[in-house]
Amino acid sequence: MKEILGEIRKTLTPVYGYRETEGLIRYIFGELCGMSYTDILLKDTKLSPEIILRIDSVVKRLLKKEPIQYIIGYTYFCGIRMKVAPGVLIPRPETAQLANLVIKENCNEGVRMLDICTGSGCIAIALSKCIHGADVSAVDISRLALAIAEENALLCGVSVNFLEMDILNSEAKIVDQYDVIVSNPPYICLSEKCGMDDNVLCYEPLEALFVQDDDSIVFYRRIAEIGRGVLVPEGKLYFEINPRFSSEIVSMLNDNGYYDILVIKDIYGKDRFVRGVKKMGM
Repeated sequence: MKEILGEIRKTLTPVYGYRETEGLIRYIFGELCGMSYTDILLKDTKLSPEIILRIDSVVKRLLKKEPIQYIIGYTYFCGIRMKVAPGVLIPRPETAQLANLVIKENCNEGVRMLDICTGSGCIAIALSKCIHGADVSAVDISRLALAIAEENALLCGVSVNFLEMDILNSEAKIVDQYDVIVSNPPYICLSEKCGMDDNVLCYEPLEALFVQDDDSIVFYRRIAEIGRGVLVPEGKLYFEINPRFSSEIVSMLNDNGYYDILVIKDIYGKDRFVRGVKKMGM
């Protein structure tokens, strides 16, 4: 094992740097061999030829900048194992922070929740799994993403009502009433692509990431409009956002009649989440 570790470090460090390479090693040996980081540091286990071949295959794909989550086939979100594959966005730690915020503030049994732009279903599934008796629905434009989301819900043993919908289509209708709407929509401007890594640009679904520069908050505006119709009075709206547009989103929510609007920072100290409350009489 020590010999294999040395080869992985020699191969991947020039591409990923020391810290990220060590993280990848933990992921590879943890998921393929069931080893803890202490095992990796202290043991020199003899690896089977089959495991060596699998590790070699993973490393070759990593050299092409393919995300480790797609290679392994799953990731973890709020402690829940989620299937991921090309066609769905890989859940980020910031999105888990959003889900935990929603869970903390809305833990009453029977709460009705809608996740818009659900992707892998990670937020909706975490809400359903962590809030006893929650009634959770989720929508996305992508059939592929919804198929993976439905499989994740089945694997996690939760019930989520998934719907295919293009929310930017003015004819799209959501008829039920909800206590909470949460969304992590596309929010990266196309002009920001040049600063992004190949493992994102070459593998993850671009339609789940990018918006046009000339209408960067189009999804937020539309979701706020939907919330005016389907949120109950005093219902809450939660967004994950591009920090560049926090002030613009707050202003838009004010203009749409939301109040008690709060901008919340992520684990890196950036404006990443916005929460608003629907006024009575809206």
